[in-house]
Amino acid sequence: MSERAAGRGESLAETWATSDRPHTTPARPVHTAYVTTDDPADVRSWSGTYLYVGKALSAHGLELDPLGPLEMKHELLFKAKEACFRFGLRRRHPRDREPAIAKSYATQLEPRIRPEHELVFAVGTLAIPYLECEQPIAFWSDATWAVMVDFYPVYSNLSAQSLRHGHALEKAALERSALAIYSSDWAAQSAIDDYGLEPDRVAVVPFGANMDGQLSDREADDVVAGRSDDVCRLLFIGAEFERKGGPLALDVARQLNEAGLATTIDVVGPWPAGTEVPPYAQPRGYVDKSTSEGRALLRSLLLDAHFLLLPSRAECSAIVLSEAAAHAVPALASRVGGSPTIVRDGVNGGLFDRDAGAEEYADFIQGVFGSPAYRSLALSSLEESRQRLNWDVAGARVRELVEAIL
Repeated sequence: MSERAAGRGESLAETWATSDRPHTTPARPVHTAYVTTDDPADVRSWSGTYLYVGKALSAHGLELDPLGPLEMKHELLFKAKEACFRFGLRRRHPRDREPAIAKSYATQLEPRIRPEHELVFAVGTLAIPYLECEQPIAFWSDATWAVMVDFYPVYSNLSAQSLRHGHALEKAALERSALAIYSSDWAAQSAIDDYGLEPDRVAVVPFGANMDGQLSDREADDVVAGRSDDVCRLLFIGAEFERKGGPLALDVARQLNEAGLATTIDVVGPWPAGTEVPPYAQPRGYVDKSTSEGRALLRSLLLDAHFLLLPSRAECSAIVLSEAAAHAVPALASRVGGSPTIVRDGVNGGLFDRDAGAEEYADFIQGVFGSPAYRSLALSSLEESRQRLNWDVAGARVRELVEAIL
């Protein structure tokens, strides 16, 4: 069943049970309250992560009772408060760290958690700081509040109140949880170092690709062999052009062209206003994964690309890095946040220091493009997807972790 079909109202149980990835479902189901703040059936919610986490858990015997989406109570009031801080004090004050909102989430959830639920499983921590229940709580997230502060632009220049509330909510969520799963070593270490969480309650399980389908060996050989030896095709995907390193990605394409390697770059996501489009760039705009047309376009761009370029200034756990690996596309990424857990240097791409210039990326590309080394790197990227960066492997590991706390 497609994500579009799920959005038309078929049951989530049917949606999550449908997957073309092989798996062995454990005999004993675990009745689970599945907590998400947004709609877990909408592929557009957190780029499809709520949906695909649900599929992964369901495939490995967690019978999910979805309790999201949750209503953000008094949102207009907190929007007004945000505006007061922004224009009055020149500080950011994100409303998602308001204790009143976290308390309202708990109020919505508690009556819906039933005695037959054996486990409460949340994606992220925003809904659980005040949640009171008898069942053990587990969550899967890509960051802690501590690592986000002054890392992502939206969480920079914060009010003192937001800083204080954010840390208090994060600590409360961790203290209530029997199991904290993170998608990267970077985030997991923060839970231990910044919030004092015991290491035996912390695990690292990378996210998979939020796209269905897996290339066979023959398909992979054909795809890699079919990529041009004359023109290097780069692919950049990001809704936040600046944070994802869009200007640097364009500069890499420019330098390659100036060095004599004909290069194009497809840019998925909003093109920055007022910025001229260079002749080697193809703006693709927003690609909607909830439509068959959007999914087909994104798959085509990935299959045709020689490299995914993601020189992010800040990054937690970019799903697109796993999606690139699933299409035998090496990813070139900056060594920030959780990216080093996903991209293994020389295995499914290359990692570069945050302050690396376009010439370093360009030198790497020129060193492997059109050579046997490129084919080897592309196919080992696919192998990383098969062995480590897919939802079936992730779901199996989470099932093991859940069994330990049950």
